[in-house]
Amino acid sequence: MRAPQPAAISSRMLRVAVATFLLAAAACTNDPVNPTMPSGPSFVGTWVGPVKPAAVAGNLQITLESLVPISAGPGQYSGRWTMTFPDPHDNTSGLASGRAFAALLTLTLQSSTPGACAMALSGTLDSTLTRIDGSMSPMSCSGGASTPVTLSKQ
Repeated sequence: MRAPQPAAISSRMLRVAVATFLLAAAACTNDPVNPTMPSGPSFVGTWVGPVKPAAVAGNLQITLESLVPISAGPGQYSGRWTMTFPDPHDNTSGLASGRAFAALLTLTLQSSTPGACAMALSGTLDSTLTRIDGSMSPMSCSGGASTPVTLSKQ
């Protein structure tokens, strides 16, 4: 038996490569104009829980609404937040914005007080879809520490 010629090998490899490409292309039936991602749980609503971003504990309330249909994929959220403390002079509030992918939510809490630190909040929704467990930390100023956060859906 005679050894295969180089042209025959490259022709056979080309046919295999083309066949593999065509099979892969046929398997991809997603609509590139309207791709969809698996939907995750919704974080829409009001979430409340204790926080201790400094020496004194307070209460955090976040109200979120969805910016895109949940079925369109990773959720984009916006809303308002408020932190209340025993001394009303320490209370603060602002705008919340962020994303969710599956059960993970990440938000930026921007204060309405000029020059105040923005906070990053990241948490995971529990299996009952009623509690977010995570942490909050300053993101636009030096110092400060991460603090645990547990928020319950109202």
